Amino acid sequence: MFRWVLDEGLTDQLERELTGVFLVIHKVENWWLVNVEIPTNEQFDGVDFDPVEVISGRVMMLKMLFDVASGSKDYLSEFERRYGSRPHDES
Repeated sequence: MFRWVLDEGLTDQLERELTGVFLVIHKVENWWLVNVEIPTNEQFDGVDFDPVEVISGRVMMLKMLFDVASGSKDYLSEFERRYGSRPHDES
């Protein structure tokens, strides 16, 4: 279904729209963690944290997917560094 994204990358318009969606999701996720999850979890009692630095696992995964779809080679380079080959290599 999304093979064209892998082959051709994102169009500028789609990239802008996805960036907007990503920012909204990040804002909602961050608000939830900072205002609900952390204050109600006793493991964080007395722990100082910077709310700007809080990021959910969902947002981290979306960022990785967005970066890859945008043509970033950082994750591929890291995979090759760790495992010595590309994920789709048969060797």
